Amino acid sequence: MSFQRRLGKRGRRGAILFMVLTGVIALCGVTALAVDAGRLYMVKQAAQNAADAGAMAGGRDLPYQTKAQTSAGYATAANGFSSPTITFFPTGSSKPQQIKVRCTRTVPLLFGAFVGQSQSLVAAQATVSRTPPANNLQGAAPWGVLPQDYKPGQVQTLKLGSGGNNIVPGNFNALDYDGSGASDYYDWLKWGFTGKLQVKQWVLSETGNMVGPTDKAVKNDTDSRFNRALLTPWNDDSWSGFDAGNPRIITIPIIDWNAATKDGKTYVQILGFAAFYINSYNGQQITGTFVEYVDSVNASYDPTMDPAYDGGVYGARMDG
Repeated sequence: MSFQRRLGKRGRRGAILFMVLTGVIALCGVTALAVDAGRLYMVKQAAQNAADAGAMAGGRDLPYQTKAQTSAGYATAANGFSSPTITFFPTGSSKPQQIKVRCTRTVPLLFGAFVGQSQSLVAAQATVSRTPPANNLQGAAPWGVLPQDYKPGQVQTLKLGSGGNNIVPGNFNALDYDGSGASDYYDWLKWGFTGKLQVKQWVLSETGNMVGPTDKAVKNDTDSRFNRALLTPWNDDSWSGFDAGNPRIITIPIIDWNAATKDGKTYVQILGFAAFYINSYNGQQITGTFVEYVDSVNASYDPTMDPAYDGGVYGARMDG
């Protein structure tokens, strides 16, 4: 075999080897790039989930900045991001109406190391605002209170007892949302009305003292409001500091009982919604302390409707 022929074969083998090596390097690069892209995507999703959870948790505690910041931090930490950046708006306000949570993480790169970038910063943020006073509500307890300029800490009688100063004879501040009776009153008092109520809606009053259903739903049942509130995280709550969802927090319509047209069962109009922390129940009469409460699940504000009476019930809106 001639020298030139042997040299040609070696050249072809060298070219093939070069192409194989080039292909392997390219494949490694593509693989590293794919790994980097997948890792960045997963971290981005995790950061977004943490930011969403933090913003919503903090939003439920607006306008109380310190509590909102603590709740947001707990929520992001539970989702794997322990040092979020939390800002409130309006800046410098003693009662902010919006919270923004930003979560970041530095991600090491495989492919990036080949081109001089060994890591990348991944960030995600979410913003939640407290809505204006709610004019739509689910989960209401079947009581109604008079319109007043309520202030946090103000104690109010939620249900009258026998011998009370009833504005409408035979009524004890109880409401009938769908024309039923005592059994539904008991369910709504224990768990909240499942239907949606709106400002300016007319509902029926519920006659009778209904001591038995009230006693069971609020105090005596094993799953009564008081007994459920003994569980974590509500067991150390009070009206001035409580966790979202505490069963002792109720939302109820604001009702102008003075406008009732007759004694006994009568139609009354919803003017707004108020929130109370149930203090005590003595067998007939129930008192509660007025609180400001953000219900991100059941309360909402519709700007096309007339403004609601501000009774301290608000929704939480994810803005981005």
